[in-house]
Amino acid sequence: MDENRSKVLRIIYACADCRDGLHYLVRFGNAVATKVGQFPAPRPIISRELERALGESASLYRKASACEAEGFGVGAFAYYRAVVERLVESLGSAKRAGLTESECVQFSTDWQAAERDGSKRIQLVYDTLPDSLREGVSNPLDYLYSSLSAGLHGGDDEACMREAEGLRELLVTVLVEIQRAGDSRKATERAKALMKP
Repeated sequence: MDENRSKVLRIIYACADCRDGLHYLVRFGNAVATKVGQFPAPRPIISRELERALGESASLYRKASACEAEGFGVGAFAYYRAVVERLVESLGSAKRAGLTESECVQFSTDWQAAERDGSKRIQLVYDTLPDSLREGVSNPLDYLYSSLSAGLHGGDDEACMREAEGLRELLVTVLVEIQRAGDSRKATERAKALMKP
């Protein structure tokens, strides 16, 4: 190969066990090999517990993690805030399902009035958080939402990157604690149902 020319080759890796394959595009030139593409694209790895807690928001979380890994702090904040917004919506739906008809009407009215104010909606669902998340002096959902919003509207990539790791860790803690509390509640209800005479 001419030293001044480069060549791009496709390399296919197939797993002997599962037969899944990865396709790599590698450029060879000037005595250097450089990976220039991959299919399927690499995805951030998340635990099964977090995957369950994220539910349909897992793809948003992965996009946020990818942005964070590449140094796109504002992009990471946008995706992390979308995860928080979906979580608040889910908590609102769960709360509504457990209310009486008159309570539901009032809650729905308050919810609609707070349509453009994420912090007000967060206050409406605060009492649905597990005790472990309400013991501190601050509402962790409101802290996440406010911090992510501030970064989105007034920060730059560098400023957001300085806060991204801590906010991601807090988001993961909130999601997992809510999932664990839900699992515990379901297990208690199931045990009570099984013990009825």
